[in-house]
Amino acid sequence: MKFNTSLLKDNDYISLIKTTWDENIRNYVVPDDQSKRSQKTFLVSDLLFFETLEMGTRGKTISYPSFKKHQARKEKESLTIKIKDLKKRMESDASEDLNEKLAEKYQNLNYIRSENGKGTILRSKIKM
Repeated sequence: MKFNTSLLKDNDYISLIKTTWDENIRNYVVPDDQSKRSQKTFLVSDLLFFETLEMGTRGKTISYPSFKKHQARKEKESLTIKIKDLKKRMESDASEDLNEKLAEKYQNLNYIRSENGKGTILRSKIKM
């Protein structure tokens, strides 16, 4: 399986991995050794600790893109519904405030679409 290097630019992913590592360290570090020093003593062998760290990282890395895709899909659907609602409201009241809100929603929707397009373009370049 190939690693999606674009995840390294995603601050949410980086935060998730750091949290996973911190949890793993807290679970396996010797209770008296909670210091900030670089050399820690673990309850298990270094190899077992590394393997559990790697397993946790791999699990989060595999599930994270699906989570982000689902989140983006929900946001896209929500924006589409809000745009339809704003268009209906503008038929009876074409105020500047509604017009600005509509423009903002369109801008957000276009951003999501452009991000999807970037991924499609990248995948098509790889297949060539």
